Amino acid sequence: MSIIPERILIADDHEIVCDGIELLLQSQWPQLVVSKALDGMAAVEVAKETRPQLVILDLAMPKMAGADVAREIRIHCPMAYILVFTAFSNETQIIDALEAKVHGIVLKDGGNQQLLVAIKQLLKGENYYAEKLQPIIDSRSNPSEQEHQRRVSLTPRERQILKLVTEGYSSKEIARLLDLSPRTVDNHRRHLMIKLNAKNALELSAYAHKTGLFDSGSEN
Repeated sequence: MSIIPERILIADDHEIVCDGIELLLQSQWPQLVVSKALDGMAAVEVAKETRPQLVILDLAMPKMAGADVAREIRIHCPMAYILVFTAFSNETQIIDALEAKVHGIVLKDGGNQQLLVAIKQLLKGENYYAEKLQPIIDSRSNPSEQEHQRRVSLTPRERQILKLVTEGYSSKEIARLLDLSPRTVDNHRRHLMIKLNAKNALELSAYAHKTGLFDSGSEN
C-alpha cells in the first residue's frame, strides 16, 4: 500500500539541491508541504516547528554536522524518519550517521529513482541503505571491541570543555576559565551530550575515562 506523505523537510546547504529535491517530491505528491533548511541549526528549528514525517538530510552541513542534526531531530521529533542524502561515502561519516540511528542513507550519485525508492521504503517503516554501503553496514552488525570504543570526533573546543567537565568544573567556572559566556558553555555541553549519548556530566566523564581520552600521551 502506497503511503502519501504530508510534510517533508529537506536539509542541505546547497539551495539548488533543496529546490531540485522539492520539484522531484512534488511531482510525486502534489499536495506535499515541503520545508527547507540550509544549515544544521536551522534544520533542527524547522523540524521542531513543522513536525515533518520525513527528513532528507545532508551530512556536510554548516553550523551543525548532519549526524548531530539527526540526533537532535530524533529528540524533538521522535516519529520522524531520517534519510541521509549525501555525496560522502567514507566509513567514518557513514558510521557516525548510523550511530545517530538514521533510518536510511542514499548517495547523491544514486540518482532520483533511488532517492524515491528510499523515501517510499522509509514511509512504510522500513530502513533503506545504498548498496555501495553494505560492507560498512555488515561490519557494524558484528563490531570489534576496538570499533565499539571508537572515539567520536570532537572539536578542539569540545575536548577542552569535556576535560574541564571531567575535572568537576561547573559551566560558570568553565566560562570564566575560557573567557566564554555560560550560555556558550551550556550549548557546548549539550552538543557533547548529544554526540556521546550522555544524559549528564557523570556520563560525559565516564565516556572520557572509558576511552582514555585524556590519558597521558593520548591528547593530540
